[in-house]
Amino acid sequence: MLADGTHEHLIDNETWQKAQDRFIKNKMMYGKYAGEKKPSEFMLQGLVKCSSCGSTLTRSVSGSMQCQAYTHGKCDVSHSVLTAKLEEMVLSTIEINLKHRNISLVQKAAPKAENQNEVIEKQFIREKHKLIRIKEAYENGIDSLEEYQVNKRKITKQIEHLQDKKNIRRAEPKDELTKKSRAEQSNAIEQLRNPDISAEQKNILLRTFIEKIVFDRVKNQVQIFYYY
Repeated sequence: MLADGTHEHLIDNETWQKAQDRFIKNKMMYGKYAGEKKPSEFMLQGLVKCSSCGSTLTRSVSGSMQCQAYTHGKCDVSHSVLTAKLEEMVLSTIEINLKHRNISLVQKAAPKAENQNEVIEKQFIREKHKLIRIKEAYENGIDSLEEYQVNKRKITKQIEHLQDKKNIRRAEPKDELTKKSRAEQSNAIEQLRNPDISAEQKNILLRTFIEKIVFDRVKNQVQIFYYY
């Protein structure tokens, strides 16, 4: 059974909410590996998958990438490719997808099969319960009128914040999300082609809208899976 304590919070509600939002975002971008990250050494690090076995392509010799499973003798098909060549293939494919509006968005689940709407709804219900409890505390003479009013304002502000988040997600149907995603990705291309932006920053940027990239060496092509 979970119950709210009466002790002073270690952090305020706004900071706590920001931490939860960041946790969910990291889960979306990195999956089960959502902890602290080492700086990415190249733009496509961790994103490219082998079309034969699904393993990740990692840095190999002479500025190239290779299927990790093939390197360890667990995949029969070599996917060796120059890193610079693969990066250009990915950027060109994104540009073609945007030009022809050929983007299929997949809704990515939040951690533990709990989507973000469900997380927000649970937080919303908890804040509603808090309103009931502080009112009871005031009516029973535990809290003064001033304490009740201060607590009510804080909780009401948090409820309004959560309600706004619920309304935003409900107001964006999939076609609007697709349109919004295309606009964001168009802006991203300029940054991804900018030599002054670090490989780590480019990797983070790609992870904000790309779930994975499948490289097929035989066909010499990539397939990009986008998400929102």
